[in-house]
This record gives sequence, C-alpha cells and structure tokens, in this order.
Amino acid sequence: MKLRIFMVGILIMLFSNTYSQSYSGFLVDNYNGVHGVLLNPASISDSRLKLDLNLAGFSGYFGNNYIGIDLGDAFQNIGNTFNTAEQTPLKDNFLAVNLDILGPSLMLSINKNNSLAIFTRGRFFFNVDDVDGTLLEKEGGFNEEEAFSIREDNVSGAINLWSEIGATYSRVLLNQQQHFLKGGLTMKYLMGAHHAYIKGENIDVAYDPDTDQVTTTGEITYGNDVSNSEGNTLDFSQLNNSSGLGADIGFIYEWRPDHAQFKSTNNDGKSLTNKGANKYKLKFGVSVTDIGKINNKEGEQVIYDLNKIQDYANFEGADLEDALQGNFDVAQELNSTAKTSLPTASNVSEAVKVLSVVSPDVVFLDIELQTGQGFDVLNQIKDPNFEVIFTTAFEKYAIKAIKFSSLDYLLKPIDLDELKQAVEKARNRMDTNVYREQIDTLMQNLSKETYRQEKICLATTIGMEFIKIEDIVLCKADGSYTSFVLRNKSKLMVSKHLKEYEHLLAEHQFMRVHNSFVINLREVKKYIKADGGYIIMSNDMHVSLSPRKKDELIEALKKL
Repeated sequence: MKLRIFMVGILIMLFSNTYSQSYSGFLVDNYNGVHGVLLNPASISDSRLKLDLNLAGFSGYFGNNYIGIDLGDAFQNIGNTFNTAEQTPLKDNFLAVNLDILGPSLMLSINKNNSLAIFTRGRFFFNVDDVDGTLLEKEGGFNEEEAFSIREDNVSGAINLWSEIGATYSRVLLNQQQHFLKGGLTMKYLMGAHHAYIKGENIDVAYDPDTDQVTTTGEITYGNDVSNSEGNTLDFSQLNNSSGLGADIGFIYEWRPDHAQFKSTNNDGKSLTNKGANKYKLKFGVSVTDIGKINNKEGEQVIYDLNKIQDYANFEGADLEDALQGNFDVAQELNSTAKTSLPTASNVSEAVKVLSVVSPDVVFLDIELQTGQGFDVLNQIKDPNFEVIFTTAFEKYAIKAIKFSSLDYLLKPIDLDELKQAVEKARNRMDTNVYREQIDTLMQNLSKETYRQEKICLATTIGMEFIKIEDIVLCKADGSYTSFVLRNKSKLMVSKHLKEYEHLLAEHQFMRVHNSFVINLREVKKYIKADGGYIIMSNDMHVSLSPRKKDELIEALKKL
C-alpha cells in the first residue's frame, strides 16, 4: 500500500529521548572491573581486581506497551510469534531500544588508592513514543474500501548513534576506620555517526475511500546531520566530522563498622588489609554521567506544512523524508550545525534516606532513574512532607497518570518560565492532607497492570476533588472552564479547557460528540435520530450530537 508506506514512515521516525543508561547489573559492586566506569567512575578505586581486560561486551534494552509475546511460544515457533502476539493499541504506545557495546577496554589498579581505566564504547538510542495504536494496526495493511481517521496530536523525539573513547581516573579520598570515600572522573572523546530528530504538532491523517484521497493536518519539523550519510547509507569513515567532548563524575561512600576484622599483622609486624573482601555494611553512590554534547556538522532542519488534501497514490517513497519532500510544502528551512546533548543521568542509590534526612520543601524527581523509577522513591516514603515536581525527557503513560492526579511535571529541556511557575504553584499548595491523597491516587493508578487510571483529581474553585472515572457522566465546555456532571447529579467546575479532558479520558471510553460535550459512552441511555440526532444520558440529560460524529458514535457504541 502506498499510503501504508507514508504511515509506516511516520511510525518509524517518531523518535524521542530514550532511556538514558544501560542495565546496571553487576556495575555497582567491587568486582566489576572496567565495566564499573560506565555507571560510576569512582567504582574502580579499591577494586578487588588488580587488572581487568575486556575484549567485547554487549548490553541492550527493548521495551514497548503495544505487543506482548509468550517467550515459551517464541522458542517453539519463532516465525509465528508476532502473528499470535497480544496487541494493546493505546493513544500513547511506545517502543524503546537501547544498545550499548563495550569494546576493548582496560582497568589497572596502580596502588591501593589509585586506579586508571581506558575504554572504547559504541552506543545507539532509538525510541518510538506516543504513537496512536491505530497507526500501529495499519502497519500491517488496511482495507482501501474503508475510511479511517488517525489523530496523532503532538509527538517529538530523536535517534542517536555514536562512539566513545574514554579515560578514567579514580582515587580513594578518605579512609578513616569506618568511613571510606572514593571519587572518579571520566573524560570522553565523542564521535557521532548519525543524529535525527522530529517534532510533530496537531497531526491528523484521514483516508476517504470514495475519493481515494488523504487529508492531513498539522506540522512536522524534521532535522538530521547530513555530513555522515549519503542517501540511506552511513559513511563511518567520516565519523570525526561530528565530534564532541563528554564527562562522567562520581563518588562512592562505604560505611565499614567492622573494618578491624579485615586487618592482620605479618611476621614483621606490618599491618595488612584483606583486599579481596568487601568490607562495607552500607554503600552509597552518586554519579552524573554523560555530561557533554556532540557537534553535528552540516545539519539541516525543515518544517513541513501537512495541511493538504491529495490522492493516496502520492505517498510512495522510500522513507518518511522522501514522502515529506515529495508531497508537502516547506514552511521553513534552516541549514546549520546542530548539537546533540548526551542523555545525562543521575544515579542516586539511597535517595529515600537522603530525603528523610534533609527534609526538603520541594523535590524535583526524575521519572526515569538509573536504578528504578522516581515513583519507587515515593512508594518507600509513607508520609512525604514535601511537594514533588516530576521531570522527564519524554512523554508516555506516566505523564497521563500524573495529569490524572493533578500533580505538576516539567518536560526536558526545562523552560525557565515553566520552572518558576511550577515552584510558585508548589509554594502555594502546601496542604499535606490533599497532597497525600494526590500521591495515593497517582500510585494507585500506576499500579494497574494495564496502566489505566481509576481515579482523577479535579482542582475546583474550592479545593481538590478525587472521583472515580466511572462516576463521570459527561463533561461540558463552559468557556475556558469545564463542568463535570456525575452519576449522583452533582456538578464540579474545573478551570481547564474541555480539550484537555477529551485527550485524557479517551482511553476510558469517553468520546467528544460535540464542540461542547465529552460523554461517557457507558452512560449513554438512548440515541435519537430525530431533530438531527441527539443523545440521552443515564441522568436523562439531552446532549447535542455533531453530524460528523454520528457514524463514529454508532461504531463506538457497538463495541461496548
């Protein structure tokens, strides 16, 4: 299908920032050798190894919330695995791939206090994020005699492929009986192989079989580095055309209350320490990795205007870039050197204990941490006495859970004005009881295996209301406000536009049937054809129906 090529191109190119670090595994112990520098450059000091030589190592991550396979079936019949896989189409399906290759590398313990490491590394990040599950279903082909409409709304992301040559120095900073501290620094020379990014706004794709035409709306910004590629082939001989510098820094503290048990005296009366044993009862590590940027030379950025109606046969191209160039007008074009920011990550293994000690007023909590999720920290704190502002580099299911709880979040890169507004709102919201209920709502929603929220927090003019989503009969637009009508016939007024709740509730069988109404399909009592068509809800309210929504409503009601 020619149109399929275009849609699959959108699917493939909707990249976003992926999970930023490799699987930690054995990287945190004192037997990790040169592998430890990837997570914390301080780890190689006081290593249990004198010399560690790595020839090749590989780690990878793959995750998605669209397709689920049975590994037992996969090993029995790999060819039929994806044909029988369970599919879960959502409004925000994602696919993430992270590959990390450690090449020839060496770690050397110079003496009891100092260590050096040299390593080579190749890295690849790829992510398809916030993709409408309907688009994924069309990837397998579609019936040209059936109309369809896909709303992608706003999407963004990036893909990066680069290599590194790094050198690490680590030393013991403090060794006083039960207290032991070491630090390390890594400097890296970065060589970019390929970088591309895309940002889409208000994207809709609709196909009309009667006219064989495709209607597209929205805008796509597409950019990449062109110095290392010719057509679809990467030229690895030109890696040094895109280069940069990076750094990692880290510290590790060990509490050694039984340190005396690991010391002995030889025949000459000299004190010896058992270097082959781990001596700590508690270990606490902090590191910031991947500080730096890659300068992508000869970069280009093009903004395409998608507002167009054309024959579906026009969408024949090798990839998304060809489809965009051949079928849409260029709104803006820019040629310049672009910079790729590395996926900087902080690794704090004892975040819960730190929060308990310092008692902050506001905590900026990254959703994706190296050793787990930021939500795991909240799970372990019974009565948080601080406000949380979540931060993340990409949008997916967790953002919706945060919105349902009326909590704040900031998308990276963080805008200064948005940061100021978030802090000011946090200062004005210091109500412990309400905040505890917001956190409980968030954690309950996240605990569901299907990631479907059960409750929503509504900020009304008099405070916060926590209601079950199933108790909502309809939402009605009232200027810049939204009125919620509940089963018990009560009404709640919220100072947000109806459009926000249209998207937020779409996965819970809510549908916008008119400019002024979003209804709970399970609360529909009757559909009346007369007078242009209208809906009677379970509370006997009459809701106007837009003519263009009639067929969509009937189909949705049939699926209940």
